[in-house]
Amino acid sequence: MENSGEEIVADDKAAQSTYGIFHVCGVLAFCENTESIAKCSPLEKWKQRIPMEMTEARFRQTFEFLKEHHWIHDLHLTKFFESQVWTQIPKEWDRAFTQMTVEELNKLPFVEAAVGSPHSQSVSSSLHLPDSLQLFLQHSTSLTFERDHVTGLIKSTPVGKELAKGMSPKKLHEVQWMASLVHQVAAQADCDVVVDIGSGLGYLGQVLHTNYGLKVIGLEGSVGHTERAEKRAAKHGLQCSGMKSVPFEIRDDEEHITKFCDLIQREASTITQCKHSCPADLHMRSPDGGEGHSVSSCTDEVTITKERETDAVNHSLRVCLIGLHCCGDLTPALLRLFERVEFIRAVCCVSCCYHKMQLIPGTDQFHNFPMSKAAKDVYTAMQVKSQRTQEHAPTSFISPCSLRLAAQETRARWASQTVADHDVHMKHVAFRALLELYRGDTGSKDRRTVRRLDYSTVDQFVDSYVRCPEIPREEQQATKEQLYKLYAQVQPRFHHIEPFTCLQVILQPVLESLVLLDRQCWLQENGFHADIVPIFQEEISPRNLALVSTKSQN
Repeated sequence: MENSGEEIVADDKAAQSTYGIFHVCGVLAFCENTESIAKCSPLEKWKQRIPMEMTEARFRQTFEFLKEHHWIHDLHLTKFFESQVWTQIPKEWDRAFTQMTVEELNKLPFVEAAVGSPHSQSVSSSLHLPDSLQLFLQHSTSLTFERDHVTGLIKSTPVGKELAKGMSPKKLHEVQWMASLVHQVAAQADCDVVVDIGSGLGYLGQVLHTNYGLKVIGLEGSVGHTERAEKRAAKHGLQCSGMKSVPFEIRDDEEHITKFCDLIQREASTITQCKHSCPADLHMRSPDGGEGHSVSSCTDEVTITKERETDAVNHSLRVCLIGLHCCGDLTPALLRLFERVEFIRAVCCVSCCYHKMQLIPGTDQFHNFPMSKAAKDVYTAMQVKSQRTQEHAPTSFISPCSLRLAAQETRARWASQTVADHDVHMKHVAFRALLELYRGDTGSKDRRTVRRLDYSTVDQFVDSYVRCPEIPREEQQATKEQLYKLYAQVQPRFHHIEPFTCLQVILQPVLESLVLLDRQCWLQENGFHADIVPIFQEEISPRNLALVSTKSQN
């Protein structure tokens, strides 16, 4: 969202809400009223804190909302027919869905979108939504972080054609904007080294080094990726003493924290200035990079002055820890590193694959969700109440299915779906759910087999399935007959699939916001500033919310 000026204006609906969400230069801040947001620089505006008493109330409101609607998010779509989930859809909602056009269905997740959002469209006036559905939409919006791209805060980092080779358009977009954000965060925290966790082929680190002169240590669990990153750096003339790729896997235990500290201190001591380095006022450069540093060979180290040599010796290590697409438990591991390791002065990460967080053995509880005491207290109290009252909703109503939904497509892409797109999606869901109904817990679960099936028509689907290696020739005819029999039973329910998917799309940002708010709150409970920044264009990169935290200057 573009910053319209120095004044900070709250959305009217949010201002009327008990727990309003306000826009601050495209970055969210939770505040009791707009007057509590002081005029300050963009970097300072990142530091708005959520009052702890309001955070606890927000957790309670979100958990209660998700518990009430667990039937929407606690379900994988392949279980659509097996669970008969359409019986859970309120009758008045079902009637409204029946009357909607495709365009109206596409707009439904944006009915309560924030004013100024490119998606702040209303469903046509001819459509009358039942009060309960309107309330559902209002609550979903009020519990969701703003995701509009924060173009008013920073500009993307320019990347030359040569250095951009090998990057997909999505990866290039992410690298350009993440590099700008990291540059600002590193400057704010006065960091001299960036440690890129899960650095892959080194795309982000190479851009940070060439454009901003930042010293970069890339840590990657795959030795193959590390070797390819070094080859790519050499190809672009970046095999220098200012950046390194090192094989190392982050684990959340004391032994690996010690190993991490030893490794970073050792590697940082070997990093020196090179041709891409520049004077100490580097971080004061415009985040758009200006002309930037040219991508030229830096194998010949430049001579630095004795004054800078003395500064380098006397200057204590200050690290900015970053991660682009931190999967599963990796973000919690990074946050604990940030909390425990003194020389890590800032953290900036974009998370993904929340459902891959590990469960506590023998339970349906996650190790790292909730993280914060505030969220744990609320969630535990609600679980105890559910056990005591034996409510219909499951005791642990945030499941791996829920967090899988949190990591799926956002409403931004839903808005552009055509009639043909919906038809294709409906068939994929319907036929996969049909197969799940047929096979149950038996049969192959090979995803490659399922992906290779023909979903164009039921005849093509059935024929492609019975030809799979898992179906003996002598059983093919019987399998066909059984699939057609099941198809006849469930086909009348196909029309529920897209409306139900729309309900999941509406809840997706609520679930993702909950996970990120929990992590933000954990940081604040440990005494750190923490903010959520919508750094990428949602249509290009759905996981577009960066968690940023810095330690106060000593």
